[in-house]
Amino acid sequence: ILSSFSLLILFLLIFRSFSALLQVFSILLIAIFSAILATQFCFGYVHGMTIAIGSTLIGICIDYPIHAVAHAQSVASRNKKKLIAKIWPSMVMGGITTLVGYIALGASGYPGFQQVAVYAVVGVITSLLLTRFVLPALLVNRRLRKVSIPTIEYWREFASRHQRRFFLLLFTMFIFALWQTQSLHWMEDMQQLTPELDYLKQRDKQIRERMSSIEPGRFVLITGNTPEMALQTAEQLYPMLEKLKTEGQLKNYYGLYPWLLSAHQQRQNQNRLNDYLTEENLALWRNALASQGLSTERLGQLNYAADAPLTAEKVLSSPIKKIIDHQFIIHEHSTLLMIWLGRHQTDAIKATLSSLPNADYFSQRDLINQMTLNYTIRAKQLLSYGILIIVALLIWRYKNFNLAVYTLMPSLLASILILGFWAFSGVAVSFLHLVGLLLVIAICVDYGIFYQENRGGDISLTYQAMAASMLTSAAAFGGLLFTESASLRILAAVVVIGVTLGFLLCPVFLKQRVEK
Repeated sequence: ILSSFSLLILFLLIFRSFSALLQVFSILLIAIFSAILATQFCFGYVHGMTIAIGSTLIGICIDYPIHAVAHAQSVASRNKKKLIAKIWPSMVMGGITTLVGYIALGASGYPGFQQVAVYAVVGVITSLLLTRFVLPALLVNRRLRKVSIPTIEYWREFASRHQRRFFLLLFTMFIFALWQTQSLHWMEDMQQLTPELDYLKQRDKQIRERMSSIEPGRFVLITGNTPEMALQTAEQLYPMLEKLKTEGQLKNYYGLYPWLLSAHQQRQNQNRLNDYLTEENLALWRNALASQGLSTERLGQLNYAADAPLTAEKVLSSPIKKIIDHQFIIHEHSTLLMIWLGRHQTDAIKATLSSLPNADYFSQRDLINQMTLNYTIRAKQLLSYGILIIVALLIWRYKNFNLAVYTLMPSLLASILILGFWAFSGVAVSFLHLVGLLLVIAICVDYGIFYQENRGGDISLTYQAMAASMLTSAAAFGGLLFTESASLRILAAVVVIGVTLGFLLCPVFLKQRVEK
């Protein structure tokens, strides 16, 4: 809602036309609803993360109508369709490079992002097609005011006039940033991506300090075909864990004892108790009662009947269930039993469990951290492959390697400068930062394409349209800065900074050519 409201205000300030607003946002609504329906069709549901990140597509999809509207206002009504058709190849190339970034986002393996790829592909393609084949007919008889964003033209002229000086400065910054990237600090704990839960973690810590010290997400997992088998395995493990406690390698552990024992252990305990109930011991008991003035008739009879063992099913049907049900999972053909661990030495626990085939050490934190490492490796690969694909597309487009590299340079330099800043400031870089950089490159290369090709023939108007596109993209992603999800805030911050920097660098690196 915040992103959409920001875009409405921006569009009205830039174009000052309610009719253009209605036409452009009708295209956006069709594109977004098409993307939602396509996602629902492919996956059977629409993930919340898809809607959150997909909302940023409003800022991307609006780029194409903005360029069409901005260029159409510079010519007579009869020439508007022709001019939009002329800039169409630049729109298509920009759309393709943008999709590279979003498809990479889906290929990152992060839950929810797979849907984003489908959402983005459908949304961008729909927006492109509507801009090319529907919007021109709507603009034919519309009189629009010329786009004029203050200071933008001054910056373009200033940057173009001092290209050589800027180039030397940026080259120095590029070398410094590239050197700094060697000291990047990589995020190793995925819990750093959920600082929004800090208040819960603090509350959890306070509760645990009053109860006991349990290592979060670390426990012994015992499996058995039946509850009885799982309980018997746990009872073999308890003495081993007690030994580790005495040796100082385990602070404490929390199993199902004393709430539940195996039927085998219950029968053993009952037999041992009955073995002690001899006539001699019973006589001593009655004499002790009598010496204290207590009734031997009521308290002196210790004849315990051979009751049936207490089963797991009976315990779980009692109020005790709320205490142990998080440690005991019973399926039809298997049972899982968890023994929570306090602070411990991992190697000692694993060595102890090696003699029990149905007992395994499990660390949720280690598993998540390994996932973080895998995601980071995947993100590095996607960033590299994404850049190579975009370069290949530009070479195919221009049939000139140098021109392709120059077109990519503003977005690439913006990304490297951001990386250098992270390294210099000690920011912990995660796979989300890298995926965000790929989105920056995929979005910013559109600016390089439009500026380099300048198909409308008026570089001032082209840069004004690019400025409108940059502002709307920044506004759409900027709305995510106010979410409670750290993951979305990371993506938003990277893209907002990256697209702004990439836009400003275009006049520094590129010399426009006029397409006839």
